[in-house]
Amino acid sequence: MPDMNAGKEKESYKVMWTRAELKFNAKSMLQRCFWMAVVVCLITAVFSSEFETNYNFSDRFSDQNNSWYGESWWDTSWYLDEFDVPDNFAVRSIYNNVLGIIKSVGSLGMATLFLGLGLWLSLMSILFYIFIGAPLLVGAKRFFMCNRESQGRFEMLLYAFRSGHFMNVVGIMLVVGIKTFLWSLLFIIPGIVKSYEYSMIPYILAENPGIPMDRAFALTREMTYGQKGDIFVLGLSFILWKMLGAVTCGLANILYVNPYIAATYAELYTALRGNAMHRGVTNSFELPGFYGAW
Repeated sequence: MPDMNAGKEKESYKVMWTRAELKFNAKSMLQRCFWMAVVVCLITAVFSSEFETNYNFSDRFSDQNNSWYGESWWDTSWYLDEFDVPDNFAVRSIYNNVLGIIKSVGSLGMATLFLGLGLWLSLMSILFYIFIGAPLLVGAKRFFMCNRESQGRFEMLLYAFRSGHFMNVVGIMLVVGIKTFLWSLLFIIPGIVKSYEYSMIPYILAENPGIPMDRAFALTREMTYGQKGDIFVLGLSFILWKMLGAVTCGLANILYVNPYIAATYAELYTALRGNAMHRGVTNSFELPGFYGAW
């Protein structure tokens, strides 16, 4: 006898939202807190790279042709050519050999120095994101979720720091980054799929920062089950807005596009959360909502 509940269970995984509905609600929400949302998104963009700013920091170091006396600026041995060497074949040959060795050692030393400096800066940027950027990102998600019901406060950005579960938030967000990177090594596509699967974790942490790691991953997997394609299309629907941001050198991103996208994805989490509640995947004890002081 066929299982009559099978069709209902499958039906429950269908999309319970539309892009038009999410965007309409997002615009309505932004009317209550537009400028504060702009500031929150700007801070999030600077500290966590969540949004596009169209500013390439590598441009500062792109010009490697600056020179002193016709040599590259990191070549510390350029001045050795200025010595008055006797015009003698034997002396000149010895001098040229020694000069070549000194230049090679000098270039190798500077290359090692810059390599070490680059590695140190990379390590510092990773640690900065883990302990500052990721918690701020979680706080930004809570800010936008709270604004759905009432006027959010700017200090909600610090929610992860003041929640009493800072290290849990940091640990889970770190594992999200590591897992996404490892999946991306498999021809990129699996990494993209997993990034959509893990996309609800910052919202889950914003709602319950003390949730166990395995449960957070299980919840985001259930929430996005059968919905990743629609989430992908939702992202594509902002392509013209992102093009406008590129044309305006990031100004449109700062002043409207980033807050609009953030508010829309807050609406998406609300829909996916409601779907999970409806299916009995979670409950109000595990996900208590975004009400209260923090």
